[in-house]
Amino acid sequence: MRFPHLFAIRPEQPSRVSPLQGHRVLLRDFVEADLDAFFRYRADPRYSEFYEPGTAGFDESRRLVERFVLWSREHPRHNFQLAIVERTTARLIGCCGLRTRGLPLGYAEFGIELAPERWGRGLASEASRLLLELGFGRLALEEIRCVSVTQNARLAALARALGFSPLRARTGEAWMRARHWTLTDWALTKRAWSSRVFECDYAVEWWT
Repeated sequence: MRFPHLFAIRPEQPSRVSPLQGHRVLLRDFVEADLDAFFRYRADPRYSEFYEPGTAGFDESRRLVERFVLWSREHPRHNFQLAIVERTTARLIGCCGLRTRGLPLGYAEFGIELAPERWGRGLASEASRLLLELGFGRLALEEIRCVSVTQNARLAALARALGFSPLRARTGEAWMRARHWTLTDWALTKRAWSSRVFECDYAVEWWT
């Protein structure tokens, strides 16, 4: 994915974050105790439909949680991979992230995943909006990009609803080509985000 070069002063990147609270979900940093719940939803066959085979096992889940915890302790912090927690049950039901390491100033890559049993309820949209507001607000980002499997209609619909615009389709790795799948790059600018009008059903709490 190509990014135009930006000349800018990097804003202060805090480390630990206070929960970002929505109406039904909150976003918080990962802790080691999240591993079982994280692995449980990833073990659902519906979760791995658009992932490379073998990437949802327990060892991979443990490796990811360990990485997310380490990221949360970095200072300055470049990657914000947050747990999505359902407020009514206090259960971890997914994760979402903004990653800036290695990218030009003002840019980040966005990703989100949700437990299949929670699909179709608008929870991914609510969590995404919280995180994007964080990115364009406190992190002072100018553009956020993401990549999806083109054939993943559910994720494409979410990206469009959030204001992302498709940039191009491109070939993926060998396992994707074997299934005749491609990748789509998406982009959302700060200006486009600011022009979006959403129903206000959440409040954002920034860092302490």
